[in-house]
Amino acid sequence: MASVSTKVEVEGARQFKNDFQESARAVKAASAELKYFSNELARNGASADALRNKLSALNKAYDSESEAIAKRQARLDVLTQAGAENSDEFVKLTADLYKHKDAQAQLQSEMQGTQGELDRLESGADQAGNEMKELGDKSEDAGGQIGKSFAT
Repeated sequence: MASVSTKVEVEGARQFKNDFQESARAVKAASAELKYFSNELARNGASADALRNKLSALNKAYDSESEAIAKRQARLDVLTQAGAENSDEFVKLTADLYKHKDAQAQLQSEMQGTQGELDRLESGADQAGNEMKELGDKSEDAGGQIGKSFAT
């Protein structure tokens, strides 16, 4: 009888040790992944702030170009009403107007690209957040397994 109970104790201890090691590995893996995703979210957050700041600066520049265009257009309208379409001032203002319109179009394109980057980054951050939640759930499961191992 002693050999049977010794065998049960040894096999039980071995099973406990295996269960414990498996649970510990799962916790360690989940912790490493959690750290990775936490760092990823921090980097994404900083990048998102930088993109928002860039977008704000682009918007200000775009608004400035709009004002410059409006002022030049108003002056061109005055010159047109005065019949001065062939004057040097009219020609220079027309050329200047198109430079500002071109700059505004480039700013618009840059704003769209920046907004697209920001959208992709925020989507990635949302996905990383969901993955972190899943890892938290896995960590809880692994912790439960460890608890069961101690209870047995």
